[in-house]
Amino acid sequence: MNKRFFKKALSIGLTAVLAASLLAGCGGSGSSASTASTASGSTAAAVDSDAVVTMAIGSAWADLTPYNAASGGYYSQLVFGLLYDRLVYIDDAGNITPRNADSWEVSEDKKSITFHLNENAKWSDGEPVTANDYVFAVKMISDPACVVNQKAATYSILTGVDGSGNADGTPIGAEAIDDYTLKYTFDDVINEAVTFPSYIYLYQALPEHVLKDTAPADYLASPNWSAPVCNGPLTFESTIPGSELVMTANKDYYLGAPKFAKFKIQVMATTNMASAIIAGDVDLAYPPMSVDDITSLEGIDGIKVVHLDVPTQPYMIMVNQTVYPDKRIRQAIDKALDRDAIGAMLQNAASIESPILSSTKYFDSAVTPTYDPDAAKAILQEAAADGAIDLSKPITLCTPPGSREKCASIIQQNLQAIGMTVNIQVEEAATMFAGFYDGTTGIGLVNMTMQSNPMYLRNMLTNDAATFINNPSDIWDEYYTRFMQATSDEEGIAIVKEMQQTWLDEVPIIFYAATYEDYAYNTRLGDDISMEDIGLGNLPVWQWSMTQAG
Repeated sequence: MNKRFFKKALSIGLTAVLAASLLAGCGGSGSSASTASTASGSTAAAVDSDAVVTMAIGSAWADLTPYNAASGGYYSQLVFGLLYDRLVYIDDAGNITPRNADSWEVSEDKKSITFHLNENAKWSDGEPVTANDYVFAVKMISDPACVVNQKAATYSILTGVDGSGNADGTPIGAEAIDDYTLKYTFDDVINEAVTFPSYIYLYQALPEHVLKDTAPADYLASPNWSAPVCNGPLTFESTIPGSELVMTANKDYYLGAPKFAKFKIQVMATTNMASAIIAGDVDLAYPPMSVDDITSLEGIDGIKVVHLDVPTQPYMIMVNQTVYPDKRIRQAIDKALDRDAIGAMLQNAASIESPILSSTKYFDSAVTPTYDPDAAKAILQEAAADGAIDLSKPITLCTPPGSREKCASIIQQNLQAIGMTVNIQVEEAATMFAGFYDGTTGIGLVNMTMQSNPMYLRNMLTNDAATFINNPSDIWDEYYTRFMQATSDEEGIAIVKEMQQTWLDEVPIIFYAATYEDYAYNTRLGDDISMEDIGLGNLPVWQWSMTQAG
């Protein structure tokens, strides 16, 4: 059931694109508080345009080089979202929001998209951002001599680019029709629900006027990335790599200038973030806070606590189908799990079984977890009688340390109650995943982030390549193909809901819980700062009201 185990009455209204989730720092302006008269004669706090906003983050970004963010994960995406604009942004429900592109049209054959760019967008050195900058980016990043972490995932769907992200020598599907009209052409038909969050969302312009003489092999070494020319709401000022990044408000930002002077990102241990917010040293923090830390911030004047209502961080059991190929084993595990007990232990989680994010239109509320240990035991015994599993031999349940290790203890008890003997093996995630590939890991506990793209698990489930679970079935590839070829939104929704019902029988990956995200921020940033899209790098800092503290 989609029930929250820890939730106070306070929740925040969801505004615009994202949440200020990363902001931080009360590094104050030094100016005194003042008031301004409104048209009705009442007073309102003045805007603190001299403010220094400080955000604490739990780990450093990889670097400041677009298309090279994989090793920095969400932290790099957060930084990139401040320094560099994208064509569009995606919220947690899968809604596509204009950004550098004001509008777009998908061709009738669904094999191209034409974007109309905002003509007021400029680079931080004053040069206009044009369609040529986006075409230049494609040619630079797809050049086989250019090695960046996101190449394969970025432009591989375009014509003229192979599945590895390398240009294949034929015309590339990126065209500047004029300075502010951009067209991408794709090898296959596209579905916006998949193509935008998985590909288009990552497309960023590169300043051709700065990098035009840079050889693709020298892209990562370009001196531009030590003090980059940017086109986002903030511009680069200084950095201490791995520790601190200082940015300045872009007063010429085409969507509106931020109402503060500087924005500082500071790497900090997550255990210190709550106390830093209380002390006024930090305005906002990422990643989400623990239940204990959030509880300590409730009710403090000048601090607003935000409880997001959609669980997005799933806990899963992956079963290596080379080691345990019979689906009855997965079915037995699925029905044996006491998800409510696991959620209660995690404190801030919901019981789940569907892989689809519940905030999206694709979620089927009829897919609810079933705790039925008697049925699980019967299924397991049937599988054992057919020789699919030897219950006299212990099963090793692999788990990384931390919260998953705690889940493993309950799962061990659940599985032993239906007749399995389970040993828990704690190891680093990299070791566990390597074991999935070589067959030494049979069952393991995994975390990831749910995405609005309903086909986000396709690469894990595909029968076209080696995957962690070694799935031999083409069922999920068929659903992917059908979804991509859907001729209407209604047809796509119906296909995904059918897929979720199939999931209940096949259970290729066993979802058992998903945690909510809780945040807190200094109210000087604004009265309602939406937080649900932090992990997507959506930071509309220009929308913050930034009132002076009293």
